[in-house]
Parts: sequence; structure tokens; C-alpha cells
Amino acid sequence: MEANQRTNETYTIAWVCALPIEQAAARGMLDEQHPNLPAAKDDTNNYRFGRIGEHDVVIAVLKYAGTAPAATAATNLSRSFPNVRFGLIVGTGDGAPGRPHNDPQKDIRLGDVIVSSPSSEYSGAIQYDLGKSLEKGKFIRLRGDAQLDGYQIETLVDKLVAKYPESGFHYPGDEFDKLFASKYLHVKDEEADEECCTLCEDEGLVQRKQRKNPRTPAVHYGLIGCANQVLQNSGLRDKLRQELGIICFEMEAGGLMNDFPCLIIRGISNYCDSHKNKQWQPYAAVAAAAAYAKRLLSVIVPRIVAEEKLAAEVAGILETQTFVLGQLKGSVAKAEVKLDLRGLPTVPNAAFDSHVDFDEQDSTCLLGTRVDILEKIRDWITGNATKSIFWLNGMAGTGKSTIARSVAEELAQRNQLGASFSFKRGEGDHQSCKYLFTTMAFQLAHSVPVLRQDITMAVDGNPDVGHKALGE
Repeated sequence: MEANQRTNETYTIAWVCALPIEQAAARGMLDEQHPNLPAAKDDTNNYRFGRIGEHDVVIAVLKYAGTAPAATAATNLSRSFPNVRFGLIVGTGDGAPGRPHNDPQKDIRLGDVIVSSPSSEYSGAIQYDLGKSLEKGKFIRLRGDAQLDGYQIETLVDKLVAKYPESGFHYPGDEFDKLFASKYLHVKDEEADEECCTLCEDEGLVQRKQRKNPRTPAVHYGLIGCANQVLQNSGLRDKLRQELGIICFEMEAGGLMNDFPCLIIRGISNYCDSHKNKQWQPYAAVAAAAAYAKRLLSVIVPRIVAEEKLAAEVAGILETQTFVLGQLKGSVAKAEVKLDLRGLPTVPNAAFDSHVDFDEQDSTCLLGTRVDILEKIRDWITGNATKSIFWLNGMAGTGKSTIARSVAEELAQRNQLGASFSFKRGEGDHQSCKYLFTTMAFQLAHSVPVLRQDITMAVDGNPDVGHKALGE
């Protein structure tokens, strides 16, 4: 097919990346570049098009990092390119190396490639900052279908470097691959122009065996950890690897996987510690990961791709749109219950995420803190506890409000939060229980549709209910 004959319906595979340098590497792996095509209305993704092997590929560049922007991008991509079957999330990642192995090829090192691998317990990724597994995510098992003998990553990287000699895609050298002990913190050089470890002592290095060919990256398969912020805590890194088996950390897959069938391919550029820098980013996280992705697509038969379900169908996007449209039409025909809650007195800006309170610095628990109490609350939420109230008490300033906001935000992100009320001393109705229940009832009527009729009928049947004492 001629490049100018292709339409939005032609493309069946999406290559998703977040950084400009990741896009450059992706475009460098194309066997043929295609003209641009228009995206659907309100789709803010940036796209490039081309062919790899026998596959027509759309490269999607996310405007912002993080799980929420990635989820929006996945929905937009499915709207603009309805025949896409799955996506490859390709780019940077931070490794969790673990203890040195007798076989150096089994160590996770800078420049290596990590590929998400579903198991019996996990789909291939876990959103660790929310304490939840994304076991229902739609990940694909391409590893079993594609025998990548030799990977040819080194050869593909060399071609990319030759194509873009000034890009920085070249191999930095294994002498710059330094893994420091977990307890050895970075010593900042105030005179250096950028982050480096010139003042970090070699005594803090972990001793590892030399690889026979350091320029040939090893490929590891395992669990990917996702979050909305970069992890730079070697202690938490080691804890998550030990407890959950996470071998790589990144920021986009958590937002994509629940709305899009995908495979994560990450090149390791850092070790999730305080010694983080960008020296390895161009080669390791971009060139090596992109080379693996290209090699993977070169051995996948187009027939296998065509047999996959459409990404939008797998994610339930088409069914959801059909359902919503049906509900809208039904509401016009049936004249659903009118929501009139003017009889309920409410406290403005009482919700946990109100700008009055939530924009304050450190409004939620920092990553890796309050772990035990948060886990206890999660167990109470998801368990079969007979007590309907979880009472959190303590001295002033001990973090009760921060914990409460953290739990509320987590539930809101899961669409499981019905209502919330934040008390604030010295601020009128915010410091009193006077309108607590009426404010929460008002929120519940809007957030939980099945409760609307009962709440509305209760207000209509007793117009003074919102002004009665709590005991009544």
C-alpha cells in the first residue's frame, strides 16, 4: 500500500512514549515514514506514522507524564485509530537490581531491557503508590509468540547511532554503570553543572561480576511497578522488590493498562536511588528499548495481530459509549427523577479535594510513609468488618488529616469514594457536625445515582430534616 493511501483505519499497532528523545528513537526504528493524519476531535496526543516490517505503526507521544494523562491518551488513541489492536509502551525505566548474581547476565544493569511479563498473580504491572494490583489490566503475552534469538539489539542501536550521530544514543561505557549500596546516599557536587557522582566514594559501590560483552544488554521479564512520581528511594525499592517481585519502576503503564491492551518495554537508566542522573537515558532507556520493540515487531506475523480484538473493544470503551448514549436517550424518554435538594443545607468546600485545603503542600502522605496504618485502613475498606466506622485518633499534628486525605484521594481515583467532609478548626461550619450529614447526603446524591431517588424522597417527605439536631 502506498503511504499516501493509508487512513486512520490502516494502523493496527500503537507505539506509546512520553519523552521527546523516546519519540526520536521510535521514529529512528521505522523502516518507512508515512504522512501525518488528522486525529479525532479533542484528541491532544501528538502522532507520527510509519511502517516496521509488515506492520503499520502509529507513534503516540504523551503530553504529560503520569498515570492519569496516560489513561486519557489511551482513550483518545482508540478514538482516533479504531483498528489498533495493542500498544507497546517503550522508553525509560528505573531498575530494581537486587543482590549480585553469580551469572552477571542475570543482574539488572544500566542499559538492560525490562519487559512486562504476566504471571498467575499479576497482569504484568502493579500500581504500588496506591497499594493496589492492576491484575485486571489488559496485557499481552507476545513473549511466548515471538522467539527473539539474539535480540539483535546491539546491531539496531549501532544503526540508530549512525543515523543520528549527535543524539547521544551511543553506549556510555560500563565504567559509568555504578550501583551503590542501599544505605550509601548521594553526595552532591555543588560545583558540577549537572547531577553526577564525582564526590561519591567507591567504597559505597556494590561489587558485581564483569560481563563478557557489556555492550550487549540483557533482557529481563517480570513485574513492573507504576506510580505518579519518580522513585528515588533505594530502601523502598528493595522492599518492593522483595515483597512484590517488582524489577522495574515507571510512570505511564498504570494509566494505560486498564484502558488499553499493552506490553511495557523499558530500558534501564537508573537504579531508583539518590544517585539518579540522565547519563544513561538516551542509550539505555531509549535506544535499547526501542531496538527490542523493533525486533519484536519484526518477528510477529501480521495475521496474529489481525486476529486480536480491537483495543477499544478489549478495554470496554465502545460498550461504555453505547451504554452512556442509551442512558441519555432513556433519560429524555422516561423523565427520570428530578434532583432537587435545595432543602439540604450544605457546607461549601467541605470535600477532601477542595482547593481551600487540598492545594496545601504535603496534603497527602509521602510515598513510603504511614504504610502500616494505610494498609490497615485498606483492609477495613475491602474486608468484611462488622464495624462501619474506622476511628482514627491521636494528638494534634500527628498526621490524622493527612492520612484521611490520602485514603480519600485513593478511593476517589478508584471511583469508590461516595462523600467526604474535612473539618477545620476556626472556620465556621467546617468545625461543626451541624451540617455533616446533610452535606454528605448531598454529595452521595450526585456521586451514587442509585441513592438519588431515596435521598430526594426523604427531603420531599420531611423538608425540615436538614435542620434537625443530630440526635433526631
